[in-house]
Amino acid sequence: MIPYDKALHIIYGAVTFVVAYLFTTVWLGLAAVVAIACAKEVHDAFVNWKATGNIHEGPHGVEFMDALATIAGGILAALPLLKSALFA
Repeated sequence: MIPYDKALHIIYGAVTFVVAYLFTTVWLGLAAVVAIACAKEVHDAFVNWKATGNIHEGPHGVEFMDALATIAGGILAALPLLKSALFA
């Protein structure tokens, strides 16, 4: 069973990819997912640091696995398009 938080990150990654892909290409859509996933975790760490002086303690959870789950969601959404992009 996937934890609720990670499932949300997977959904966010898929939605981010779809929106980015509507305006760009498959590869730029995936790049957008990676950039946004990493930026979100860096932002959370910064907010925690400002609040408590520690990046891991504060109002936001900062986890590497959250970024990976977001990226995985983007990859899952891109899979049908990647097949045609790689083997065209």
